[in-house]
Amino acid sequence: MQQCNEETYNQPMIVSIKNKVSGTSGTGFFVRENLIATNIHCIAGATSVSAKLLDSNTEYDVEGVVAFDDKNDLVILKVSGIGTRFRIGNSDMIKKGEFVQAIGCIDGKYETKEGVYHRSVNNGQWLQTTADTEDGYSGGPLLDGKGLFIGVNFGSGKYYSAAVTSNILNGLLSQTNEIETLTQWQNRKQIKAYDYLVKSKRKIKTKHYTEAIDNLDKTIRKHPNYIIAYINRGDARKSLAVSKIDEEALVEAQQLLRSAIDDYTEAIRLCPDFSTAYKARGTAKSVLSQSITAESDPSEKQQLLKHAIYDFDEVIRLSPAHADTYNNRADAQLHLAKSESESENTEKIQEWYKNAMIDINIAIEQHSNNPIEEDPNTALFYHTRGEIKEAMGNLSGAKYDFQEAIKNTEYIKDSTVSDDLKRVKDKLTNDGVNGTN
Repeated sequence: MQQCNEETYNQPMIVSIKNKVSGTSGTGFFVRENLIATNIHCIAGATSVSAKLLDSNTEYDVEGVVAFDDKNDLVILKVSGIGTRFRIGNSDMIKKGEFVQAIGCIDGKYETKEGVYHRSVNNGQWLQTTADTEDGYSGGPLLDGKGLFIGVNFGSGKYYSAAVTSNILNGLLSQTNEIETLTQWQNRKQIKAYDYLVKSKRKIKTKHYTEAIDNLDKTIRKHPNYIIAYINRGDARKSLAVSKIDEEALVEAQQLLRSAIDDYTEAIRLCPDFSTAYKARGTAKSVLSQSITAESDPSEKQQLLKHAIYDFDEVIRLSPAHADTYNNRADAQLHLAKSESESENTEKIQEWYKNAMIDINIAIEQHSNNPIEEDPNTALFYHTRGEIKEAMGNLSGAKYDFQEAIKNTEYIKDSTVSDDLKRVKDKLTNDGVNGTN
């Protein structure tokens, strides 16, 4: 991260947005001399909002709302003072691989994240980039290489972030109305939906998943076409299901996972090119398959794994930089091969093992700059490769990968890798094999 100053963004003004009710914060920026754009979720539920220039501690009074787009999480605020606006670029003109820069207000200072444009999503309304943004970047500007504003940051992810296009915001600017007070605006049904969404995020962070699901139910009732709400409810249900699996409440866990899959499917219906939804649905299918014993219903287990692989195929087609999706697909192929271990279809089983090895090697290669000791995901990838090697009979190779994975002290806390390493060592000892890589 690098701190930026006014020279970095050619004098246009960025403000820190503070929701004085929830205490949450985000970013906003001037789009006209007395208008600031930000995300709805940054101010949802607030009847009092502050907009503050961090360089000078100048604070603007927010007089109210002049326009909003609840489908794209955008709101334009009227403020009492005057600011310097950003020059608006044409978001339709940006090409894949072009430089982008996201700006946000984090911990009382301006920060930037650089990346490249990957593709447009949701009928061209969202830009997907590799700028590694955080929550505090929400509502801040996304700039192109010329310093022109081309998007409003609204979502962060492990490999890609999302921004609403400048052309959407430009259209919203042409529809500005009379000032509506924050109190009046917050009473709108669509805005209350965002308020429940924000509350659910806080519940998810504290692992109060049932309460989060309840809040997201309310969000969806008030805003039934809001894609992110379905993703978040699916995530909450999936997390709650994992805790139920730990408690051995398998029936309840499976019901939650099936409901999560329905949520992700609805998100995909609303936005068919949203890789995040495919990734989440594939993961939920994989978890559900592992909760079903091969003895109880082998055909359902195999179908779930095949459908999970399809979802991971879609993620990789849409967003190939998802290293952990290669790991997820490798893991699904490994379990699919294991589920067929009693069959005579050895050719198909070997093909799944081969494909799993190809995928996990890609995941490890994409994380080659992330030391195992510092990145639990890299440790996970080595663990998965060790499991594949063990299943294929390469015990020495499995031992090497498990030994690599245990170098990450955080990863070994919640994984079986130590037990897996011990098992492989015992097998090698019993087989009289030295056990080198």
